Amino acid sequence: MHERAYEKGVVKIGVVAYAPKVVTIWEGIKDYLRGQGFNADWILYSNYPALVEALVAGRVDIAWNTPLAYLQAKEKLGGQCQVLAMRDTDVGFTTVFITQTDSPIRALSDLNGKRFALASRDSSHAAILPLYFLHQNGIHPDTDLTLLRFDTDVGKHGDTGTSEEEVVRAVLNGEAEAGALGKATWDAHVAAGRIDPQTLRIFWTSPGYCHCNFTARADFSPALAERFTQVILAMDYQQPEQKRIMDLEGLTRWVPGRTQGYQELEDEARALNLLS
Repeated sequence: MHERAYEKGVVKIGVVAYAPKVVTIWEGIKDYLRGQGFNADWILYSNYPALVEALVAGRVDIAWNTPLAYLQAKEKLGGQCQVLAMRDTDVGFTTVFITQTDSPIRALSDLNGKRFALASRDSSHAAILPLYFLHQNGIHPDTDLTLLRFDTDVGKHGDTGTSEEEVVRAVLNGEAEAGALGKATWDAHVAAGRIDPQTLRIFWTSPGYCHCNFTARADFSPALAERFTQVILAMDYQQPEQKRIMDLEGLTRWVPGRTQGYQELEDEARALNLLS
């Protein structure tokens, strides 16, 4: 029987250090939770495999997980876990395929024989799901394409964004004729001026799927799970301090957790032996 952190009066939330802003985000969320009477603290991990192990072992009560980390935890727990909440931006998340603006590539059928760039192999949105979507559209990546993989910051599940920056660079300089990004990455890079839409364009957008979530074990206190969900969903984007934290985390509101929207990733991750 694992001793739970909440049995000592504090709920421990595990998060991964993918960028310096993580400290600012979680100090802000901790202060907000405590201001609402929910006694929580956060523990920083260097990578998602370590966070998954901590959740499985009961060293943290709630994990802020990437979709792959959620599925890995679910696998290790035999399905005995729950999804408490997620960002509004985690629902209907999409992957885009990009190419140069003047490229002849207009559709997936134009990719045959082309060089195609993928981000880190553990990036759900920019490496794993792109393979799934290609397969589903009759393209066999290993034989129909020449794959260029940029495995940077493996263990952080693509959160640092460096591997997607490499995808952009490769397509821009012609090293690859097309590549995969998260739509959120595309939007952020365009807004920051790092992508010029006159130079690069999207030629395909995936169906929507679910992305990050707060994962807890099935035996986490139901009362605390309900209270945490109520409090986190009550964060208000109209309040300046809360807005500052929510902007850093990339959302305008928290929404109830859902377990739908992960099947495509689970299927491809299992085929790639990424869940064990």
